[in-house]
Amino acid sequence: MKILVLVKQVPDSAAAIKLAGPAAIDRSVKAILNPYDEIAVEEALRIREREGGEVVLVTLGPPAADGALRAGFAMGADRGVLVSCDLALPDPRFAGRALAAAIAAEGGTDLVLAGLRSIDAEGWQIPYRVAAALRWPAVNGVTKLELAQRAATVTREAGGGDLEILSVPLPCVLGADRGLNQPRYPKLPDLMGARKKPVRVVDPKALAGAGEPAALGVKGLELPPPRRASRVVEGDLTAAVAELVRLLREEAGVL
Repeated sequence: MKILVLVKQVPDSAAAIKLAGPAAIDRSVKAILNPYDEIAVEEALRIREREGGEVVLVTLGPPAADGALRAGFAMGADRGVLVSCDLALPDPRFAGRALAAAIAAEGGTDLVLAGLRSIDAEGWQIPYRVAAALRWPAVNGVTKLELAQRAATVTREAGGGDLEILSVPLPCVLGADRGLNQPRYPKLPDLMGARKKPVRVVDPKALAGAGEPAALGVKGLELPPPRRASRVVEGDLTAAVAELVRLLREEAGVL
């Protein structure tokens, strides 16, 4: 089985984000493999371990986006495709078409996995746009996946605590959510070996159907305000409650 996994390099959620001017993020901030994409990579590896085949990672971005591929290689993926794009914030319509074109150029794909969403842009669009460009079915938010007889049986949360169980013919695009699995931790030999795995760099202009690169315009970015210092309300219970209510009403403005 040939499984392609869409991955993206994102700023580390544990790092302090810095801005480079009024409308850009400082790219010197530590970057990681998008956590939801990590779940997708893990699921692809488990399927390969059961059924054999190949796991290919596909990403779109500048040369530095190679880091997302290497992180997936360290987990066990076989090779990667980097769709070259230097745009700081690619238009999701272009990104979806370009990634779909790269998948079509690979040929013979049985299944495409992706993360539910990326933790930077939070667009929730790419799995659907890729599937639409390929004319394949798509399901996002998958928490359970079983494959049999050229079909995927998937479970996803439908809201309000309800679950949907769907049968989807292959090939299809599935977005992985938390709960689908627990991604493995690469060992040192795997991290070293990740440097040697092949990456094919492709120009989107050479891919049929990718279209012209396009970016979203950003009017401005700003960091959230710093948290206020905590305050301790002292005194006996009655006095402390009265003081707390006063602070919530007069200073916090929440009552």
